[in-house]
Amino acid sequence: MQPPSTPLWPPCGSPGLDLKPRTDKTRSQVRPGSAPDGRPGSRPGSETGDRSGRVLVCRDCARPITRPEARTVVEGKHVHVFCNPTGVVYEVACFAFASGLTPEGGIYAEFSWFPGHSWQIVNCSGCGAHLGWRFTSRSGSGFHGLLPAMLREQSADPQ
Repeated sequence: MQPPSTPLWPPCGSPGLDLKPRTDKTRSQVRPGSAPDGRPGSRPGSETGDRSGRVLVCRDCARPITRPEARTVVEGKHVHVFCNPTGVVYEVACFAFASGLTPEGGIYAEFSWFPGHSWQIVNCSGCGAHLGWRFTSRSGSGFHGLLPAMLREQSADPQ
């Protein structure tokens, strides 16, 4: 078997990588509770939010973190690919609501992937695994950018 012709993770600054400078027209447009295609959704735990009976849990310890219904669209997409200043590439999925997370360290405005939002690392409250970041706007609203590779979907009532 031959290796893929293109790398699975392009190096930082590669064409097609989501690292373009932001302008006022592309500033963060968070629509909490929106489905990935932009359709209005509902908040987890609401009367209609639990219809799927599914939950996203920490891959390592199965602690409940969020629900599929909490997916949200930020800057036109639910999933983004970013590179941090040290060259590490992350796939980040946006969620309007999440629990079971413990913040780590400070809150930073520098190097934010979402202009106008500060960020803070969040880890699983159960096992301490790094699950992503909390992004907060100047007005106090925000969302979670979680690492899909660190989550798995399961029934809300595991047998």
